[in-house]
Amino acid sequence: MLVPGPARADPMAEGLERLSEILGAAHHLRAICGANEGALWRNKMIDLLDAANQDALQRQVLISHFNSAYHEAQEKFPRCTEAAATETRTIFDEGRALAARLSGLDRSARAF
Repeated sequence: MLVPGPARADPMAEGLERLSEILGAAHHLRAICGANEGALWRNKMIDLLDAANQDALQRQVLISHFNSAYHEAQEKFPRCTEAAATETRTIFDEGRALAARLSGLDRSARAF
């Protein structure tokens, strides 16, 4: 008899949550470093929510991750510094890699 192990995390859900955090942090970091992009990163979050096609509860979770990361970045980086610019580059690199990985995930073809 097989004994079930711990529940496996949903890589798509985890990835969407992290991508939401990246977008939230970018929304603050780009603004303080003079990117002059207005609501670009907030709008990308809206696009993510639309594309992810999640139920209302999961949408709220993603929005919460975006907002939390925005406020954390605001607290950690109140103004543009070299550390803020480095953080921006780091999260952009992570975001690109994560988006590529997520685009290849198929919810119907999970390993068990």
